[in-house]
Amino acid sequence: MENLEKTSGEVDQKPFREENGRLLPGQQSLNPRGRPKLSKLQKRKIIIAREVELKLIEKIEKEIDEILIANSDLAKGIYLMKPVRDKKTGEIINIRVYKSKPDGQSIRDILDRIIGKPKQGLDITLGRERIVDKEQIDELLFRRTKNNSPGGEIQLS
Repeated sequence: MENLEKTSGEVDQKPFREENGRLLPGQQSLNPRGRPKLSKLQKRKIIIAREVELKLIEKIEKEIDEILIANSDLAKGIYLMKPVRDKKTGEIINIRVYKSKPDGQSIRDILDRIIGKPKQGLDITLGRERIVDKEQIDELLFRRTKNNSPGGEIQLS
């Protein structure tokens, strides 16, 4: 910042924040009296919300086995095994007859929670022609992260 001439009553204002908004070292707090106190109504709302949360947790803990079974049934589907005679061989085989079909979204949710979501790729081609090159990606990453070293975990094939 420029250092302007002071007239009577003016104080030279130094920057008190870094570019990212963080206070510079040695600066006084912007809220010297600390966090404002909560009103009685605000305190009561927090207490009620916590009580409701505890009751909900207690209820879910009692029913967790049923919830997990229901989630599993939703993912796998509910079916009956029905014996059917194979027309070619004459053998009796069991087939599944679904009362409710497996739910792909439930399967995906369960797997995402257990092993994590799969990493997402980014297609940088249009047909067979690459529309973005490594230097452009480096520049975008550099601007986004404001790092000194452009690059990152980019692998182009």
